Amino acid sequence: MAPPTARDFAKRPKAKVGKRAPARVNATDTSFKTASVAVRPQDRALATNKHHKDAALSAAARTELASSRGNALSALQLSLRHHAPAVRASGLKGIRDAVQSLSSLDDAFLGTSILESNLPSLLPNMCRCWLDEDDDVRGLAVNLFGGILSSLRSSPEQADLKCLAPFVPFLCAYASSALNSLDRDIRKDGAVIVGMLASSESHLSFASLPTTSAKEGRVSAMANETGKHVDTFIPPLERLLSSMSFGSRGRNGAASKDGARKRKRDGGSASQASTSSLAASDSTLLSLALLLQSSLASEGPAQDSSIETAGISRRLDPSLFVSGECTFVRGGSAQANSLSLFRDGRSNRNATPIRSVLDLPSMPLDDAIDGMESSMRAEEVAAIMQTATAEDTTTLEKVQRLTSLLETLRMKFVELTHSGRKPDEGSGLTLPTSVLDTLDALVQTMQLVHRSYQSLDIPAGCSQPESSSHRQPKKRGKKRASDSQDMGECIHAYHATAGKALSTLIEAFPICPMDPIALPRYELTNAGMCSTLAELGGDNASENSRGISSQWVDSVFSYVLPRLISTGEVEDDTTGEGAKAEGVATNVLLKVVSKLLLPRDGGAGESSQSYLLNSPEKRHELLDAFAEAFFPKILFPSKRERETQKVNQVYTSVDVPEREQRIKRLASTTMGQTAAMLLSVFINRSASGLVDPNSDEDRTDPVLLLQMVSVLPLYLTSWEGRLPNETGAVLASLVALVRQWPGALEENDDAEGASSLIKEHMNYLCLGLRYSLEELFRSKKRKPSIFERLPEQVQKLCVGLIGLLKCPSPALAKSLSTICSRPLASRKATEDDTAISESMCHYIMETMHSLRKTVPMPVYLTFLIDSCGPKALDTSTDPFSECVFSSDGSIAQLARFLTTSCDQPSTKVLPMISPVLQKWMAASSASDDAVLQRLVQSRAAVSILAAFTLDEVLSHTALQGDTDFVAPQFLQLDEKFDQLLLHCSVDQMELTARLWAMVGGRMDDLVEQQQYLAQLLGPITLLLRYRKGMFRHFVEQISRRVLLSQTQPQHENSSEVGKSTKKMDVAEVHMKALLLVLKSKDPASIADLVRSSEELQTFLIAASEDIEKSVSGGHLSHLGNKLLHQAKQICS
Repeated sequence: MAPPTARDFAKRPKAKVGKRAPARVNATDTSFKTASVAVRPQDRALATNKHHKDAALSAAARTELASSRGNALSALQLSLRHHAPAVRASGLKGIRDAVQSLSSLDDAFLGTSILESNLPSLLPNMCRCWLDEDDDVRGLAVNLFGGILSSLRSSPEQADLKCLAPFVPFLCAYASSALNSLDRDIRKDGAVIVGMLASSESHLSFASLPTTSAKEGRVSAMANETGKHVDTFIPPLERLLSSMSFGSRGRNGAASKDGARKRKRDGGSASQASTSSLAASDSTLLSLALLLQSSLASEGPAQDSSIETAGISRRLDPSLFVSGECTFVRGGSAQANSLSLFRDGRSNRNATPIRSVLDLPSMPLDDAIDGMESSMRAEEVAAIMQTATAEDTTTLEKVQRLTSLLETLRMKFVELTHSGRKPDEGSGLTLPTSVLDTLDALVQTMQLVHRSYQSLDIPAGCSQPESSSHRQPKKRGKKRASDSQDMGECIHAYHATAGKALSTLIEAFPICPMDPIALPRYELTNAGMCSTLAELGGDNASENSRGISSQWVDSVFSYVLPRLISTGEVEDDTTGEGAKAEGVATNVLLKVVSKLLLPRDGGAGESSQSYLLNSPEKRHELLDAFAEAFFPKILFPSKRERETQKVNQVYTSVDVPEREQRIKRLASTTMGQTAAMLLSVFINRSASGLVDPNSDEDRTDPVLLLQMVSVLPLYLTSWEGRLPNETGAVLASLVALVRQWPGALEENDDAEGASSLIKEHMNYLCLGLRYSLEELFRSKKRKPSIFERLPEQVQKLCVGLIGLLKCPSPALAKSLSTICSRPLASRKATEDDTAISESMCHYIMETMHSLRKTVPMPVYLTFLIDSCGPKALDTSTDPFSECVFSSDGSIAQLARFLTTSCDQPSTKVLPMISPVLQKWMAASSASDDAVLQRLVQSRAAVSILAAFTLDEVLSHTALQGDTDFVAPQFLQLDEKFDQLLLHCSVDQMELTARLWAMVGGRMDDLVEQQQYLAQLLGPITLLLRYRKGMFRHFVEQISRRVLLSQTQPQHENSSEVGKSTKKMDVAEVHMKALLLVLKSKDPASIADLVRSSEELQTFLIAASEDIEKSVSGGHLSHLGNKLLHQAKQICS
């Protein structure tokens, strides 16, 4: 064995400081290098939104949401899970920037679509930040949600926020988590979020809570869905509200009790200032009020416990098998958030976990959903409904919650008004202006709580509170078997709390101003308190004692009465904030007046009506002040009839020009609309027994009511069709009142005393309404009338009212004829010219026809002719397209009304309209170029004469023995009229030839020509059949004109055609018309007429031979042969 070398035993050199030791001989080099290839996109605008205006971008790239710095939404959402608050805040700012950048797009619908498509992934990450421990992150998340609401509502397609309705369940879940957090600041932000969900507003303010009734407002789809979760939010909101101080405006004094100090950046600004400009207590109170308002809106008629719900979208109102809950699950290769909108309604406890996108539940079609619902058995439906009822909050718990909430609101009202002082004179409190907004919100929230209680489905046996004297005392030392109270005790506790709230409000009412300049603002607050007092005190069950009831009624009456008297001149709504506040206050007070004047619904054992204002003298005084403020006496509307009217209490005899102007200004305001609706309720309640002397009802003063009704037409004309619902309600009440007029006229002679006085004034009112309603139908300066702007159902009420009043004036008949003729005058409706429908036109004419005996015959006939006559036919659009026969329906209706106007229309009506008919017939031979107008007018005249002829034939009163002709004296026509009628009938053929030439090759089809001539010759053939001697003269005229056209050169008549590209042969039209006349059948068979006279047969054969000879050898020879063959066939 060879000895080892010295190298193997050599010592390894030690590494010196700053130098590396040499590598070993057998060491392996493990170092490596890396390199990356960065391929930048050819167009960076694909990843950003600032270049979305480029039309070359694809639709797929447009749906990607990114910030202005190019950060995609997915990258920004990842930063929301970072541990550093600054990174989370930066991510929220980037998302906010991306959402705001959508508003810069030219297409608003595209921006809304992009945001809507990103909602499933955006909302869960945003909602998670609502619970962030950092104030700035939480404030940015709340502001981001407000920005999303603003962006969606800016689009008309998403103004109702229907796209957010499916997300409401989990949005409410996060909001509920925030309200129940241990962190006080998070609870405050949670209250703001609830207010945003309930109001659909990006920022809460006192303007978000309307002053009017919550039932009158229309909430968005998202707010409607949020209202269904009211039971989840009320307890935490009440706890949060209880922890806040309203006294001395120390709202944030308890903020230092939270213990741990929060991390704040940017100068330590609180998150509350970034989410809302209101204090924490005000925003919490507003959120509570808005939540109650949305809850009342969601409990409308559409809410039904049955399975089938109509009028609601399938996606917003799922069936039993399609739950409305929204669940976010993880799935897909990208591990993105996917929204499962629909799940199976059955139990899915054993469902497989979702690991991929294939495991996600599919969205069933509506047809499949309907099929599953129809296949359900009754037992399954009952079981599911029973389970759903058991899971819902019971009515007992709801009553307990509302009782506790009302007591909390009462205590906060006491805290807020504790610093007030008694005024020097009178009752009430003096408070500064700074607390009025909060006071209004508190008072209105009390009112909403009481309405929520009234909307509960309380069992009938528990509706009345148990009397304290009949309640059994509780046994001491023993606990009840059930810790909860029974329904009767809960209801008694609520009404006791409502009585306390009522007493508290009475003590503070009215609120007196410190500065008289701000008086209108205080009037608005006092009006809201009056409304709440009427709500709380108007309930029978809430009256714990008669003393409290009479006290609040007297206080409200003393406050309302002088303000109705001093209504005076009404300024426009745009004059200032003070005028607006005063108008809103008066509008609210009018609703209080309705509660004081209208009877309450009596209980089960009450047989008579009861009033909150028990004193009849006070009710009459209040009603008199109401009438003087809104419905003062006016002059009789007709100047001609004004002198003949006797002195009465309905209309005044003193001319006050400025009074009507004040009424018109007042009617345009909101309080004027409310006053008109209140008067409509009075009319509907009193109309049935107004003229009945045997009526025992405690009704409103009849004469005063009739005087107020006389002013309602001024309200209708002031609205000018802008308020169709209110207009319909007023007209319906007028119809109900006028229906009693015939009874008043029939019993007027036998009536005595007060009943006779009422019927006499009823007569004055209806006579005045005949003239005052004319303004609704009058057109001004080529603008449509008020009647034409109304919906068709309201139009029918107007016409029905005219029919009940009878005896329309000539001016009204003229206006109605103008309205009915407008659809005929213009077939193309414009924005400035809105024509009524055809059915409405028929309804007007039927109504006027029923009133023909109450109208002078010339007025009635003028109305018919102006309504249906072809006086203003529009021929500017198309010279032929069905224009010739477009007015046949109206002409037929005109003829029907004329022939049924009286017993002998041919001897009474026809002579009166003969000048008009002669004018129309003379138009056929005019020399102007209005071919279509001349043809329609002449056809209308012939059709009306044919209708009179047929009426005489069917009545068998004008037949002369065995002859088949109508007696000539029935028309009372002379020889000149006969010649005019004959020339008019023949001239229609020449006008037809000119019209066919004007339309070019559109009438080359022989079938179309035959159909046209058959429709044109219908009324002419009827006259030829039953007018003695007219057929002979007609054939003679046709033969003469055909012979004349063949002897004259064609170019002589070419000037009549103008610029037409084709000359239609007039002889061809004459021959085709005569051929069709000979082929006519019953009831106007010309063949039977010819066979009845040998002389007429000989004449027809001779005329046919002359025509055949004149056209032989030409292009019309085939028509000549056909005509001669038809004549011989008839005469054989």
